[in-house]
Amino acid sequence: MSDKPTFNEGIVSDKRTTTSSSSSSGPSISEVSEDVANLIFDALEDQDGFIELSAFADSAIDMPEQYAEYYDLDEIETLSVEDLFGFDWGSYDYVGTPPVFNSDNLEEEDLDVYHDDELYKSNGDMKKYVVRPDYVEAFRDAKVHGGATVAVSKALNGRFAEEVVERFGEATKISVGAGKEGNHDNDRQEAQRHLAFWTSDSETAAFKREKARLEADEITESEFADWAKENGYEDRLED
Repeated sequence: MSDKPTFNEGIVSDKRTTTSSSSSSGPSISEVSEDVANLIFDALEDQDGFIELSAFADSAIDMPEQYAEYYDLDEIETLSVEDLFGFDWGSYDYVGTPPVFNSDNLEEEDLDVYHDDELYKSNGDMKKYVVRPDYVEAFRDAKVHGGATVAVSKALNGRFAEEVVERFGEATKISVGAGKEGNHDNDRQEAQRHLAFWTSDSETAAFKREKARLEADEITESEFADWAKENGYEDRLED
């Protein structure tokens, strides 16, 4: 086996402000390989708990030889989340959710950039949150995969919960979100063509990992309920 690679190709590691990962449900949970998971976990350990990868194959670099050789990833063409996790995201433009803005802070001159249905509810009231005025046009007709972060997060935490604990601790889960603007010259569009991975510590990390195991079909409903009761999370079973 070759030496463990240095993570200096295709991986952004400069940690800036971190937004929460999406918590919506629905997308299928990828059958991600152990080799791919190890690549991501090793990179997180090497880069102080935060990395970004290109979301889309069409804008990613070719899989670096040092990664392909060490992790046996010769069949994966690009260093992208799309290829690593076996997704087909060719019809999407961005991942995550568009940048939102409290409508109370809109200036009068901002209103002209919006269509009525982007500003108002069906009853005529203004929406509480709207897409940031400087990004309305960019995201208006774009196809945005809001569930992408959930599918990746649940694959890692659900299928590799024990590995997460061994490497990062009982109080940690792997969070996934769109890339950070500060890592892309404050360009939100470019940031949302990347996925960020970071280690996230909380009192509920164990529960979230176990719930991810359930949603990834690693455990049954009854096993999850038993675990929650035994570990003091019974009140969260309806969450």
